[in-house]
Amino acid sequence: MVRRKIGDPNGPIGAEFDGLSDATERFSEAASGSATAGSAAPDADRSDGAEAIRAEIARQTVHYTGVEDATREIGALIRSKHMSTPVVATPKTRSELLGELYRVTRENGIGLSESAWNEIDALEDEAMLRHLLALAAVKNHEMHFCDQRLYLLENPRLWRLLAGGR
Repeated sequence: MVRRKIGDPNGPIGAEFDGLSDATERFSEAASGSATAGSAAPDADRSDGAEAIRAEIARQTVHYTGVEDATREIGALIRSKHMSTPVVATPKTRSELLGELYRVTRENGIGLSESAWNEIDALEDEAMLRHLLALAAVKNHEMHFCDQRLYLLENPRLWRLLAGGR
């Protein structure tokens, strides 16, 4: 398991996101758990190496705590600073919002999983889509910010919090 603290307290995450580093500091890896989530060697019944791959994925997966509070703070920052930007304010329909989200993620090099895109495509809540678009549109390529943004965009359970819901 990768042990990492998200957010760099020694520098800003991005000029357009004053205060974001404070919110992202609340993302921290869970203290519990071990690097041996599974056996690194395939079991006797498997010769395809799937267990070794699963074990490596588990070892490299970052788990966060404090995500809900940090997501609420990031959502508040988005609402206060980014909802009026042209890229976020211009799209009027759900279809336009989705088109702009596709464009912005491509431009910013954000690669989402197929399951995340399926969830986004099925999302009817335009306010939530607008928040996802605003988050994706932030021009920042700092590694920790990109990791956090990807985590938020990949986790539909957090989208309601990002958009100001409970």
